[in-house]
Amino acid sequence: MPYNLLLLPLLGGFLFLRWWNPTRYHALRAEKERLLILAAIPGLMSLIAAFALVSGLGYLFPCASWPRVPCFPAWWQSHVPFDYAGTSLLAFALGATAWKPLNLVCSRDKAIDRIIEEDKDAFEILLKKAQDNANTVAVTMSNGKVYVGYVLHTFNPAFPTRFIKILPTKSGYRDDLDKTYHFTVFYSEALDQIDLDFEQNYNDFLDVEHQLKDFTDKKGDKTKAEKKKIDKLEAERQKLEDILDQIALEADAFGIVLPVSEIRSLNIFSEYIHSKYFSSPAEHANET
Repeated sequence: MPYNLLLLPLLGGFLFLRWWNPTRYHALRAEKERLLILAAIPGLMSLIAAFALVSGLGYLFPCASWPRVPCFPAWWQSHVPFDYAGTSLLAFALGATAWKPLNLVCSRDKAIDRIIEEDKDAFEILLKKAQDNANTVAVTMSNGKVYVGYVLHTFNPAFPTRFIKILPTKSGYRDDLDKTYHFTVFYSEALDQIDLDFEQNYNDFLDVEHQLKDFTDKKGDKTKAEKKKIDKLEAERQKLEDILDQIALEADAFGIVLPVSEIRSLNIFSEYIHSKYFSSPAEHANET
């Protein structure tokens, strides 16, 4: 096989390495020399599989046994006069496409979890744990500001984490002397009200959908009154859809993006443990 034809399996191996979930982040983080070696492994495997397929099909289905069918190998050799060009092209196709069905059983979330565990980065491990378990975290900034909320961060182990996003439930500051929490702004009440508004409007939307379905499923010609009712229901449905979209945008607007370079500390925050063991006397007085 001409050596330049080996570039096709190598390119297919790179595409496989880049898009298969268990290896995609290794490919993005690898240096050029290491990436070349890593891409050569799936490239070699695809080349072996392609050679086996071409040889096996040629042995099992020779052109002589199919006289009325055009001989594809003979056509290929006459039009592409390069030895093993078909095998090399098939190896590229295998490497470039095999990752798609394999990703159905190897999810990206599992690949991210594995990379984070391999890196042993305490910051990302804590963030991922809090996100998976729906725990709130307390983020202390370099200026003493404190945010408590749920992690909305999208993990990408291919690049260093420069910013994180949280949905805050409350915020405040740390005392300069004893470093205790003092919370001044509470978002949880507003978030609860947003959830309640969304639920009420969503129930109204489902009710309108049900009424509209009853009218549209009714057989026969619609009366003028029924057509008028359908138009009214469709307008109401559109109005409720707009309201739901607006509420969703308002909820998303509560998210806060924090630069990692300004974070002094981050820990999982338990409301129960804080109120029972660590809250200040002033906070106890406010609760009572």
